[in-house]
Amino acid sequence: MPTPADESAKRALKKFHGLNGENLVAQLEVLGYDAVYAPSREVALDELLERIPAGASIGAGGSLTLGQIGALDALRGRGHEVFYPLTPDAPRDEKIALCKRSLTADVYLTGVNAITADGEIVNLDGTGNRVAATCFGPGRVIYVAGINKLCFDLEEAISRVRNFAAPANAMRLKLDTPCADTGFCHDCDSPQRICNRLVIHLRAGRGEHSVIVVGETLGL
Repeated sequence: MPTPADESAKRALKKFHGLNGENLVAQLEVLGYDAVYAPSREVALDELLERIPAGASIGAGGSLTLGQIGALDALRGRGHEVFYPLTPDAPRDEKIALCKRSLTADVYLTGVNAITADGEIVNLDGTGNRVAATCFGPGRVIYVAGINKLCFDLEEAISRVRNFAAPANAMRLKLDTPCADTGFCHDCDSPQRICNRLVIHLRAGRGEHSVIVVGETLGL
């Protein structure tokens, strides 16, 4: 049963996340993003759905965050065609075809590995399908970022990606990499290495780019 101290800490953390989230949103807007702070995953899903027009085709990268807010199921329920390459047990050729189709979808959805207080979005990929789609292709890209992805600066963000997100995801995916055994990056030559392509978005760039900052811990 929660104690008064637990409830006090919960309130303080909610306020802390809100202040940091709103500050980040303001900075992202300066950089050309359509940005919004959502205090919960339920609000985040509503914000995401509002940004997707009826009938739009959807591409998506592998993302725990999208699954945690229920994005893909909700979009399929609205009748959208969703191209998602990580369907369990799908043949390799089918996954590659889905990755390519995602590059020309109307809207592309992804999480982030890290985001700095200055608004720099950092993603690290194995095959590169996700970072490719965010750089060029779909007319609209929507990033969903849990507040746990917020880092002070770019150095901290890259360290987070390489020494936390990559090892944790390698463990989750049961990959045979040194980081899955030790919990930190070895800059290895493993065939199953998932950190091959690092992309840093400095500004929104071409097309429409939205960032939904969520005041919860989401993803890894």
